[in-house]
Amino acid sequence: MKKTSTKKTAVGEIVIENKFGNEDISDVAIKAIADAFLPEIIAFYESDEGKQIFEDWKNNNDNKTIS
Repeated sequence: MKKTSTKKTAVGEIVIENKFGNEDISDVAIKAIADAFLPEIIAFYESDEGKQIFEDWKNNNDNKTIS
């Protein structure tokens, strides 16, 4: 069974899914990882550099789906 954790942030709700089906990774560990990385990820994508990189990525991946 896949585990998911939900974290509410200033920019919305983030759902973190354990796609590996590894039950050894607790929700507490997943949330701790999200708490550690999410602020930096959000800050990057809110920066001018992050916005440009994301736009470039979207332009190069228009016909691809994210899964």
